[in-house]
Amino acid sequence: MQDSTLIQISLGGVSLCCALRFPETAASFLDFITGHPSADPPVSLSDADWRFWEAQGQRPNPYLEYTTLTGNCSDALLAHDRCIFHAAALRFRGRAWLICASSGVGKTTQLLTLQKLYPGEFSVICGDRPVLALEEEQGVFVYPSPWNGKEGFCGAEAAPLGGIICLVRSDENRVESISPRQAVIPVFLSLISDMETEAVIKSAARFADSLLNRVPVWLMRSRDIEPSASLLYETVFKEAASV
Repeated sequence: MQDSTLIQISLGGVSLCCALRFPETAASFLDFITGHPSADPPVSLSDADWRFWEAQGQRPNPYLEYTTLTGNCSDALLAHDRCIFHAAALRFRGRAWLICASSGVGKTTQLLTLQKLYPGEFSVICGDRPVLALEEEQGVFVYPSPWNGKEGFCGAEAAPLGGIICLVRSDENRVESISPRQAVIPVFLSLISDMETEAVIKSAARFADSLLNRVPVWLMRSRDIEPSASLLYETVFKEAASV
């Protein structure tokens, strides 16, 4: 790519070269830059990516480049048994937990409520889009990423994944364990990917299948924030910690 800024970043232990149209975009990756750019083909936004956003009335800018690179980087990570996942990643007693939901449902609110109700027990690995890594002997690990949400919640160290909590709004507060078959749609939809080629779609499907066969998943129905957070603590976190 001509007239681009090259940076080398590390995501979940994998080194990627990224080509940036705007030099200012690099500021969003400062904590993940590892050294001089490699000779590997860089990850970047394609002309088609920019045309898509322009068709939506969006002018090219550094923030748009930073956010759109999530899918491009995640697709590159799939070749290394890693993927970026749309969820709030918490650390509780040495293990990571993911709260996934559609934007606006309340992942961040649940995170803040747990920290309020149980001070000092929860820390945040990544507030919005952590990196998940499938490890042959260590199960699934959760790593921070540059895409940590508008609040910028992050800071806790990577940790092995204890489980996934699928959050939905409801007229009741209830938490229940669900099977991999029941969890496949919300989990697959939480994988960040551009899904532009058959190969990438197949890789994402294999990743989701492996993930669901390694970690438990719960469905959390939430009507009232604090009661549902307390229920989640008692039925998932506290019980898991006692095992």
